Amino acid sequence: MFLDSTAGNLIEPLSDRRWDPGTVRSEVARRVARFARLGVRPRDRVFLHHGNGLEFFADLLAGWRLGAGAGPGGRRVTPHQID
Repeated sequence: MFLDSTAGNLIEPLSDRRWDPGTVRSEVARRVARFARLGVRPRDRVFLHHGNGLEFFADLLAGWRLGAGAGPGGRRVTPHQID
């Protein structure tokens, strides 16, 4: 599995922010629980409307963990493009 004990650090090079494997697992687990509370299910599509920081990747992994298709959207995406 992509979040097993052999996973490495998650690093944001521009800011040098880092999460160790334990932090990555806990952040993803927290997001999995939140997405599940919001009703995200396998085969749903999750639009991640924020930058490419550590939080984006935790959201992406959480969506995938739930079996959803998750993908990025830039901050400049218009409501029309989202529709």
